[in-house]
Amino acid sequence: MGIKVWLDDVRPAPDGWNTVRWPQDAIELLARGNVSRISLDHDLGDDARGTGYDVLLWIEQATMVCRASITLSGRRQLGCPVFDSA
Repeated sequence: MGIKVWLDDVRPAPDGWNTVRWPQDAIELLARGNVSRISLDHDLGDDARGTGYDVLLWIEQATMVCRASITLSGRRQLGCPVFDSA
């Protein structure tokens, strides 16, 4: 069983989830191939460091198969159309 990854800059992770604050941290965990679930917040407070959408793009372009269950989360609706286009 893999780990659960919670990408969010503000909200605390549920019990049993591993919090990461930046897309690169989530991507590094995904690249190891042991993520069973991932929750992505879009707006992380510093677009120069990336958004949850950047993680989706990486998954889409990665040569590995992503077997993680993906949940999209966030407080703002602004990111939703962006996620829908992935």
